Amino acid sequence: MSFTTPFFLFIFFPLSVALYYGAAALETWMPGLKKLRLSDLVLLGMSLVFFGWGILKNTMYLLVYILAVYALGRLLAARGKQGSRWILALGVTLLLGVLYLYKYHTFTATTINGLAGRTILPAGSLAPLLGISYLTFAAISYLVDIRRELAPAGNLLDAALYLAFSPRCCPGPLCCGGISAPSWHAGAGAWRGLCPA
Repeated sequence: MSFTTPFFLFIFFPLSVALYYGAAALETWMPGLKKLRLSDLVLLGMSLVFFGWGILKNTMYLLVYILAVYALGRLLAARGKQGSRWILALGVTLLLGVLYLYKYHTFTATTINGLAGRTILPAGSLAPLLGISYLTFAAISYLVDIRRELAPAGNLLDAALYLAFSPRCCPGPLCCGGISAPSWHAGAGAWRGLCPA
């Protein structure tokens, strides 16, 4: 689904906003729901629907990706600055490896096979994961901020929102986790931490 399609503009986006504010209203009427972060769960659910709109199995890949990044973030947070450099290096290498597999493997294999005149590398392509470059650089910034202790690792919902929340309006995927994370940890809701002043 593209941001510029009539379906997104006139159905999906207004529905997402209505569900978010409906959940936020429920949280104010029923204080027990605020602990569940219902409005943030709605945003995450709508973001997963957005990512999986074209190819449903991409949602499963995205969830595995989020879990892996979250696990690396927790590992970095547990180690602190001391002894976590290799964890960060491993995380960045893995994330860039996933980016390579999705975007550049077919090109590399086709080029090498063409130069060799025979099949050396299999050139099968993976179904494109929507926004894999964006996700990769957002995940790297998340891990770097945790390593530098600029942002806490948070919980799984924090990591999932940081990576999957599609209409983020900060300056691109290189927006630091330290910009968005404080509003989520304060329970202010995801909409409020997106546009830093």
